[in-house]
Amino acid sequence: MPEIAAIHFEGVENVTKRKAAQGMREAFRRTAVYHVDHTLGDHFRKNAKTMPGGPYGFIPRPAKYNAEKLRRFGTDEPNVRTGRMRRFIRNNARITATQYRARIYLRNYFPMNDDRRREMEVIAPSERREMGPRAKQYFLEFVATNRRRRFRRKIA
Repeated sequence: MPEIAAIHFEGVENVTKRKAAQGMREAFRRTAVYHVDHTLGDHFRKNAKTMPGGPYGFIPRPAKYNAEKLRRFGTDEPNVRTGRMRRFIRNNARITATQYRARIYLRNYFPMNDDRRREMEVIAPSERREMGPRAKQYFLEFVATNRRRRFRRKIA
């Protein structure tokens, strides 16, 4: 299951520890949702990441299999025949988040073997580098709207 690594911020002003923890949880959750909605689709496209030996770790398919799939289904994209698996995985991903990390649980309509699961759940190093600034941006947006308000008492 993919995890989004923890990001720590020191010295956030006017935010309680509890609000900072809520902000981190919300930032990780939104980052994981963005990953499922935008970058998970790359696992089903023919690109450099899905080539054997690429960052997603796809195993090579036999040439005979690829030729037959192209003839029968009209596509040579990895892990795609009809597109049902792509839709099911992206629509049924379960995301959990804490203040320390987020996890994405991917389900399919049939049991996936270990190779397919590994191919779907991997997050490339380039994607991880993009997730850090995105999580920080989401956290700072949360903090900007949830700052602690300090009031002075008026002494009569």
